[in-house]
Amino acid sequence: MDTDNRRQNYRHTFPPEHALPVAVQRSTGGPFWPAEALDLSVTGTRVRLENSAHRLAIDDRVVLRIALPPSGERLQMHGEVIHRVFDEHGATYGVQFLPSLNPSADEHRDRMIWQFLLAEQRRAIRRLHEELEPHRSTEQ
Repeated sequence: MDTDNRRQNYRHTFPPEHALPVAVQRSTGGPFWPAEALDLSVTGTRVRLENSAHRLAIDDRVVLRIALPPSGERLQMHGEVIHRVFDEHGATYGVQFLPSLNPSADEHRDRMIWQFLLAEQRRAIRRLHEELEPHRSTEQ
């Protein structure tokens, strides 16, 4: 779990084996590219595109599609690339979600993401407790 979380909103970092599948499209159109969300908050996400040949630039506007497990609730949101980092695995992009023209749809999106993040946080804590449990029984 990310303990260095100085953001205004809680941002959940996914373990690599639990990265969240997403699809990313430039807002100007074209195909949706498969990607994975490395972290998520109600205000944005950090994604890695599966094909490193696909590139985004700072200030690019994008459309993101995410199906939130376990409900499968499908969300589509608009965002803007605000951060980009290149490393040995390719590029990661920080995307800030943009408000839509429908405030009630934005509230629904925020509520669904928040409920998902709370459940993910509970699962992460449960996994941590399960990992520590064998150590506790051998120490006593």
